[in-house]
Amino acid sequence: MTQRTRFKFFAYGLLLIIASIGLAFIWQASQAKGRDYQRLGDLKQIQQVLADYFFKFNTYRIPGCNPPAAVNSCVGEDERRINLGRLVDPLNGRGYQYKIVSLSDDDFEIGFALETTVSGLLKGAYSYTKNGIKQ
Repeated sequence: MTQRTRFKFFAYGLLLIIASIGLAFIWQASQAKGRDYQRLGDLKQIQQVLADYFFKFNTYRIPGCNPPAAVNSCVGEDERRINLGRLVDPLNGRGYQYKIVSLSDDDFEIGFALETTVSGLLKGAYSYTKNGIKQ
């Protein structure tokens, strides 16, 4: 085997490794973006549940649901029960959870974080209120 042939094998092997790393990076980024889209969808569901609760009881305060509780742990009490138990962040750890920041008579604030830039929102921590998303 000549030195030139060995160099070709080395070069092809190096290109294969670089391509594999690139594909792994692209796959990971697409997974994170998918989780972020799921988060935004989950927040719409949370908003709907809280809006229904507000129209029924004229407040966003939920008995037994105190900040900084995880959203899925807030179920209310007796006739004021709500169903948020199925809404768990796709990663559910490492700083990725839907958290109750505040529940008042006329507004709510849910904390969440995005892994990537999606829908015009940059990676980072945000709050979701009855008026929408704020950083």
